[in-house]
Amino acid sequence: MDERKKEFKKLLIRLGDKMSARDEEKIRFMFEDDLSQDVSKPTDLFRELLQKDKISHERPGSLSTIYRDINRIDLAIEVDQWTEVMEANNGVVPQNTFAGETLDDRLLNSVARDIGRDWKMLSRHLGLDETSIQSIQQAHFSDLHEASYQALLRLGNYALAINYSNTSQMEKGFWSEGNSQVL
Repeated sequence: MDERKKEFKKLLIRLGDKMSARDEEKIRFMFEDDLSQDVSKPTDLFRELLQKDKISHERPGSLSTIYRDINRIDLAIEVDQWTEVMEANNGVVPQNTFAGETLDDRLLNSVARDIGRDWKMLSRHLGLDETSIQSIQQAHFSDLHEASYQALLRLGNYALAINYSNTSQMEKGFWSEGNSQVL
């Protein structure tokens, strides 16, 4: 198995861990004509999507599109970032990763653990809209850590979007060149 394909499968495992049952249901619905009925967990779902050539390590954009279609922008961005890193490093995993997680992932996980049950109050205070908070709560009602983590991801993506929209044309050109790691 080539290195990029192996890394793509690692990405799928990480993404599966971040998906809610509702996310899986939405994807199964989108591809109900192509999937068997015994798809019961994310790895099964991804395996069938790979076999049916709906997603591929050669076309990770298709997976990003699926996540955008089910309104999981955070996961779509993760796929896009993975694609950029893999292309920039010719399919080799950069040295700044640990067990498939970037430093940013480890930091978010650590902060999410510390936030605990105060994640909703903090999210409101930092400007996350009530609809997003409710969506996170419904998707991750039994997993406090994951709810905190998802809130932080959405807040981070929201902050990046606002920051980007407030930048000059020259700065936007810089960011579009793939220099987002400077943040």
